[in-house]
Amino acid sequence: TGLLGPCAIAQLQIAVAVAKDDNTLDVIPIVAPQILTLAERAGLDELVSASMPGDERKPAPQRTQTKSPHHGITHCFVPVWDARAEAISAYRCVVTAEDAPADSNTPIGKARAALRLALAALDISVTALEAAIARGERFLIHVRVSFETLTSPVARMEFVSACRDLSHELRPYLVFEIADLPVGVPQSRLNELVTTVRAFGRGVTAEVALRNPTLAMYQGIGLQAIGLNLSAPQDSLTKTEVERLGLSARRL
Repeated sequence: TGLLGPCAIAQLQIAVAVAKDDNTLDVIPIVAPQILTLAERAGLDELVSASMPGDERKPAPQRTQTKSPHHGITHCFVPVWDARAEAISAYRCVVTAEDAPADSNTPIGKARAALRLALAALDISVTALEAAIARGERFLIHVRVSFETLTSPVARMEFVSACRDLSHELRPYLVFEIADLPVGVPQSRLNELVTTVRAFGRGVTAEVALRNPTLAMYQGIGLQAIGLNLSAPQDSLTKTEVERLGLSARRL
């Protein structure tokens, strides 16, 4: 509902998966009349009333990936699964540039490109939250901002300026995600990065580097979570890294 808006019974697709043999599942759909019966038994009046004749509700959009108004930038909202609660707890705003800028190999070019993506992610997330709050809905959005942006003085100043303009009503629903952290960043530096954005949102998470000798530097600096980026090709040590991350997060 938070991602696609209100949903009528006719839009729900539910099925029962039954083991057919060791390697096969049979998927048996539960059709709309059965769902309506279940909704009536459960006392879900809002679903029952929405399915009555004369309901002119438009179907919900089927795609979460859209063309953003930011030229040359595409975004999508990726659900964050809470394994303990067994529910979607938030959405990550993932922003990508369709084409790399010509000067993307220079330090200044990298910082400029990273800032553009960070500002776009912030703007898109704020727009989504404003629309949701207007509908009476609440959920968390993770805004990705790279290490490159926060360590470049000019880029950091521009990003922080945009954060200062955020409505106080929206800040409890934003989580900043510091991405692309390299190996060996001192704890004092990490603490500075977290402090830079912590006041503008609900919390801060960090994407730690693979093959980091120790994760102790992420302790005591105000992080809400740590994670790994596994989008690159992986090797035999990846499973060990994931297990080490889980143990460290539990300990920290």
